[in-house]
Amino acid sequence: YALANLASGVFQFGVIPHVMQLLRPAWVWLSMPSVMVAMCGWQLAAKEPGLTLVAGAFMTMKTLEYSIRGVANELIYVPLDFESRYVGKEVIGM
Repeated sequence: YALANLASGVFQFGVIPHVMQLLRPAWVWLSMPSVMVAMCGWQLAAKEPGLTLVAGAFMTMKTLEYSIRGVANELIYVPLDFESRYVGKEVIGM
């Protein structure tokens, strides 16, 4: 978990601010599941998935979840009025 937290911190403070200036938050938010599916597919395609492959996939998924998803969620809600943010967060939080 320490390595996942370190990678998440590096992404959150070093990589994401630059990437989010180049890409739309909605596109980033919608592309995250495809990265997770690709990591699962990589594990399925391996003849003998070892602990390193599974740990790398887990770390990638947790890094996406901890750092990128939180930032993308907040950036999507910023232009909305109070009621839309409140209802949107309630629906997505389910």
